[in-house]
Amino acid sequence: MSLNGLLDNLFRQHNQELLCYATQRAGQIADDLVQESFIQLLNHPEPDSIVNHRAYLYKITNNLLNAHYRKLAIIEKYHEDCEELDSLPSRIPGLELALHHEQILRQCLQVLKELPAMQRNVFFLHRIDGLSYPQIAKMLGISKSSVERYFIAAMESCVAASIQNFKNTPSR
Repeated sequence: MSLNGLLDNLFRQHNQELLCYATQRAGQIADDLVQESFIQLLNHPEPDSIVNHRAYLYKITNNLLNAHYRKLAIIEKYHEDCEELDSLPSRIPGLELALHHEQILRQCLQVLKELPAMQRNVFFLHRIDGLSYPQIAKMLGISKSSVERYFIAAMESCVAASIQNFKNTPSR
């Protein structure tokens, strides 16, 4: 018998009972599962070598049902995990607080821009570049005490701006 003839014969004999079996276990997707069972039988390298085609079709259908329920369990677990994550408090500050921090940063940069050039240079060389007071003094050709004085003045300006910003911070 040809492959098409065999498949046609098996479909006529077993489609309805496989459909009833799958419908009891999977409801609406039963048609798809049974159709996939016949496709897998069709893709078997030697369908004539199968001793009991009915049992083979049931086995395929059952395996497809099990795979379907495993997939549903994974999807359900994923959704539960997502709901659990959604219920956790966010560690990301609220938009208002993030915007406020950005505003503080801009104000600090503005304060630094408004400093006299020597204070600004000393501040950046010490805080950003990590140079010591003696290194800065040597680089700029000034005394160590002048470097300290410029740095302290720059820090006082930054602290004053920070205190002002802190007073304006939204409550958390």
